[in-house]
Amino acid sequence: MPGEEQISTPLFVATCQSCGLQFDWRLSNKDFLHETTFHWEEYMAPSETWDHDHCAMCWQTFMEAELPGVQQAGYVGYTEEEVWWICQQCFEDLREEMGWQVEIQEEPPTQS
Repeated sequence: MPGEEQISTPLFVATCQSCGLQFDWRLSNKDFLHETTFHWEEYMAPSETWDHDHCAMCWQTFMEAELPGVQQAGYVGYTEEEVWWICQQCFEDLREEMGWQVEIQEEPPTQS
């Protein structure tokens, strides 16, 4: 991304204007995903009218279509209410803090 080298804080870090505390905004209101078990899966549209999903943490798009900036696979987990997709970057960044486990370890492709 042009100008990315000039960014002094990571893209997922926000700073409180009142106290200066920095926090990862991806973790906001995501307590329901603590201790979830995930597995790596290729994305398949659930229906003809529902063609994409988003990473529950950063809103990255998942689709079957090979388009720029779109993921075709990721980590998927289930809660009582929903199916949740997590992109590879968020999974790697937040796995320890969120206590996530991998059900069947299939190595995701190396990012280039």
